[in-house]
Amino acid sequence: MKNVFVLTMCFILPIMANPLLNTHPYEPYVRSGWSFRAFEGESVDHIFLFAYDSQIGEFKMMPFQIDERIYALDDLKEGSTYRRTYFKPDDGLMDNDDEVVWMVRDMGDKAPEAAWIDNAESRHYQRVELKLYEKDREDQAAYAYAFCSSTIPDTVPRPYDLSYDQDVDAVSSHIYKVGFNESSGILDDIMIKAPYGNGIDVLDTQKIRVAGALLLGPNLQFQPGRGGQPDLNERDFLYIYPFDGENAYLKITEQPVVRLIREVRLTIILGGFLTLDDLATPITTKFYPYSGQLEGGLVLNQEVLDNAFPTSGGVTMEFDQVRHSFDFNENAIGMKFMNSRNSGVLIDGNPDDVDHTITNEDTIRVWTLSSGDQGTVFTYLSLNDTSSLKESYLYYYDDKSGGNDDNSTVTGGDTGDGKSYGDHGFKVVNGQSFELNFNAYFLPSNQDQSLGEQLAKNLKQSLEFSNKRSDFTAAVEQAEEQRPESWRLLPVYPNPFNRSAVIRYELNRRKTIRVDIIDIQGRLVTRLVNREQSAGHYRVMWSGRDAAGNTVGSGIYWVVLKAGDDILQQKLTLIK
Repeated sequence: MKNVFVLTMCFILPIMANPLLNTHPYEPYVRSGWSFRAFEGESVDHIFLFAYDSQIGEFKMMPFQIDERIYALDDLKEGSTYRRTYFKPDDGLMDNDDEVVWMVRDMGDKAPEAAWIDNAESRHYQRVELKLYEKDREDQAAYAYAFCSSTIPDTVPRPYDLSYDQDVDAVSSHIYKVGFNESSGILDDIMIKAPYGNGIDVLDTQKIRVAGALLLGPNLQFQPGRGGQPDLNERDFLYIYPFDGENAYLKITEQPVVRLIREVRLTIILGGFLTLDDLATPITTKFYPYSGQLEGGLVLNQEVLDNAFPTSGGVTMEFDQVRHSFDFNENAIGMKFMNSRNSGVLIDGNPDDVDHTITNEDTIRVWTLSSGDQGTVFTYLSLNDTSSLKESYLYYYDDKSGGNDDNSTVTGGDTGDGKSYGDHGFKVVNGQSFELNFNAYFLPSNQDQSLGEQLAKNLKQSLEFSNKRSDFTAAVEQAEEQRPESWRLLPVYPNPFNRSAVIRYELNRRKTIRVDIIDIQGRLVTRLVNREQSAGHYRVMWSGRDAAGNTVGSGIYWVVLKAGDDILQQKLTLIK
């Protein structure tokens, strides 16, 4: 069985000038090190992402992180099985297996070819432009820029407060908190923090239900110590559990910025007696500032069973019914349920007449939205292989007396508090394998159906990506729009300034140029440019730091532009 679900926590942002940021403000974006091969072999600590603001003509460092991965021997399985993992030591250098992670909402505008960060060492490396856009809307792209330098003094911003609480096994950001069930390892807490929600847990439990039978071959050995031997062909006794005791396994990302990875190991238990160790697998959950994604999982199909039990005399799985849903608790009373076929169904613990129809195609995609003062929960489920399905349904059940709306024969089908409040998800009948893909978003309170439609559209069609490298010397020379009539130093802006100032100058012919910042006593603070440049228009930024990267104090400084014996200068005021 493979269960893949995405939990996305997000909030409504102010309207942004870039259309892409308005329609995709909640999404993380991940690229492999292959997209950053200009920096291959460089220290991951020397690579940074910046967004460019065309209104003020400056770069701003983005929240981001680089997660190193390594292809290594899997200690959790016997034999010579290898897998890519985040939790084995790597070399600290950028390579194709590593991943760079950022949020779409933190991207910016397209920067001019000659625009560069205020860091001399970065000019010895290429600048990598990262471009995201919707298909057929390339003119509405968002951009980020990767630079490499060991002398960038800025600290990567950490505005999202991603953290893990080991005492209660919960992940938090500044928007949400989600917790995991101690015994089953699946979700049993979802809270959207004020002011985006009411800060109260609305989830009773996440439910994964399998009605069917695992038919075991005669040579399969039992694992003792679980209370006895089950009827091998008894239906409805398939459960998912984390390993415990000496087999316990839990890994967490240290100091996350935009992604926190929680990895555990799950297995299948038949009837509470037989542990199928050969089907155990690592489950890697990736949480972002407004989202989370569970990748990997327990895949059950005939090929997997044959590989796991090659000498067992034959193991087969019969699926009568598979259901995956989120069951709310009584704190969800007053929320309204909706999807593409239902609108405004009140969640109150009383049964409702809803349209359960899902159209069977090559791929099934269905979304739901439940919203109220508590916050908004959006879910999106896709099933890629529908060739063997007899039926598929939207699952929805709102009844405080408990039970199931599909007459499920799954033993213990209504667990948790024994009640159902807006229990929603997806059900399939007579499948040949168990492989679910599940998404959920956690949004601000009192949203309408149009938000669900937009989110479903975004999930169905991923963003397009392209990148481009620029060399500093070539980029500056490409910026020559036309030959200026004279060489001059243009007004610095802003002036006075607080964070950074843009210094602009023009050259009418090739010259050796030096741009210095001098303090009021005539001492050199830092040298921004010292090289030969072609005729053209140029800009360079000063961020109020000296040559060692230290922040200088408020006061009056001079920009000095020198070409041979010719000198131009301009007064600049820094205000902290």
